This record gives sequence, C-alpha cells and structure tokens, in this order.
Amino acid sequence: MIVEIKVFSTLKRYVAGSDMLVGDNRWEIPEGITARELGKKLKIPDKEIKIIIINGRKADDAHVLNEGDSVYIFPPLMGG
Repeated sequence: MIVEIKVFSTLKRYVAGSDMLVGDNRWEIPEGITARELGKKLKIPDKEIKIIIINGRKADDAHVLNEGDSVYIFPPLMGG
C-alpha cells in the first residue's frame, strides 16, 4: 500500500536511498503494518524516534496504518 511519510532532521540519514520510496514522500509499505513496525521497516532505531504523527494525530505504537495515510516521524529535539 502507498502512504505519505516525512522524516525530519537526523532521521533522514536512515531512510536515504530506501527501495520503499516510490516518489515525493510516497512510500510503499506492507499492509497491516503498525507505527512501531514502520520505524523498524525504515531501519530507524527505536531510540531515535520521539513521536509519530498519523493524519494529524499522535499515534501509539499499535496504530495500524492504512492506504493513503500521512505519517510524520520526528526525532528527539534538543535546544534551549
């Protein structure tokens, strides 16, 4: 299935060159994948993911993605 995924900041290095990217933030992912499994599938270490937003709402790890979902993945932020 195809979903829109945007990764931010330091997470971009993990997904660069992924064969799941099919164009302009559109990714082909397996049916029935959860938010937690998505990070693993994209090869992003768990500790590097702070928050996942799906369709404008914070997702828990068990949230199952659907065709056409919009996913934003953020790392921990630092600063002051």
